[in-house]
Amino acid sequence: MDDLIYFSSPTVSTYDQSLRERSYKYHEWFNLDHADLWPMHYTSRVTKLDTPWPLANSMAPLPDHVQSSEKRFDVVIESIAAEFAQLVKKTGRKPYVCWSGGIDSTAILVSVLKTCDQSFLENLTILLGKDIHQENSYFYHHFVKDRLDCQDIDGFRIDSSNYHKIIVVDGEAGNQTMGHAASYKLLYFNQEDLLDRDWKTIKNLTEIYTGSTDFHHELIQQSIKHAPLPITTVYDYFWWLGFNFKFDDVLLRKMLSYAAYLTPEQSKDFWKHGLYRFYAHDLMQQWSMATLDLRRQTCKRTPKYEQKKYIVEFDQNPFWFANKHQEMSMSDVFFKMKLTHPVFALDRAWKKYSFANQEDRRFLGQILEKA
Repeated sequence: MDDLIYFSSPTVSTYDQSLRERSYKYHEWFNLDHADLWPMHYTSRVTKLDTPWPLANSMAPLPDHVQSSEKRFDVVIESIAAEFAQLVKKTGRKPYVCWSGGIDSTAILVSVLKTCDQSFLENLTILLGKDIHQENSYFYHHFVKDRLDCQDIDGFRIDSSNYHKIIVVDGEAGNQTMGHAASYKLLYFNQEDLLDRDWKTIKNLTEIYTGSTDFHHELIQQSIKHAPLPITTVYDYFWWLGFNFKFDDVLLRKMLSYAAYLTPEQSKDFWKHGLYRFYAHDLMQQWSMATLDLRRQTCKRTPKYEQKKYIVEFDQNPFWFANKHQEMSMSDVFFKMKLTHPVFALDRAWKKYSFANQEDRRFLGQILEKA
């Protein structure tokens, strides 16, 4: 049996509530989803965790040190957009951009509009959700409607006929690159001074990280020893939580939808050639590591300040800038799961493990020592 690259412990524990009982030897691993935005997929990018299941190493290896000093967000994201345009031209694949209207995906779309030529834009399709007007109706009516080809994402299907002909952009890893929501909650409760504090001086970190446990912080602090840059402040600590532990989760979870109609071999090909993640790009990760101190200060003005500033300089909509707040992403409902039966794991061969399969359920019992 190959190592797993994805394991959804909340999904598993939903079907077996006994995993949450304190008497179960791995109970602590199935209580983590109570913490604010803790990942479903438990992996560390810098050191392998001793999980109860045979989890593979990270699918998104962390840069081993800070190589770039570029601190301008516009330079970074537009460089990535230019690279994306060249890749589309070279491969001849049809480009799609998933746009929810949120901050992450709108910044991507702005970079594409600013960077790509008219022939590229004429070939581009924007994948939209039905509730797009709730997120950013101004941008939609001024820059998307009647200007770009649009398609309802509910009717978009990736299968054997097109997986090798398309390239899809989504906004995954935006939150992990820009900063953790736990930092924004401190701002909401007027505790922004805590962001500048050395995290080691906080007696009880569970009090400022809603829903977390001592076990969470043991994992976080174990991983900090292997971080490629100093993790000093509370802001750093929360950023590292997302940047280290959450990356694999957000990059892999949508593969359950993207690859719903694909064979394992087709899934592997689509992961490698059919997905383009701006926020997981090495240039963006380098920028994220190089701007920790800058973002700690600017987030006190507004969460995701760099992205919002970039967007408002393009669309000239100060009302949106002043009133748009960081909130739960629409991405979970934006690309709906297209699976009849819940999938609890993926392995390195891109096989899906489902509760509907008796052998898969037996395998699950074995790795959790419940067989």
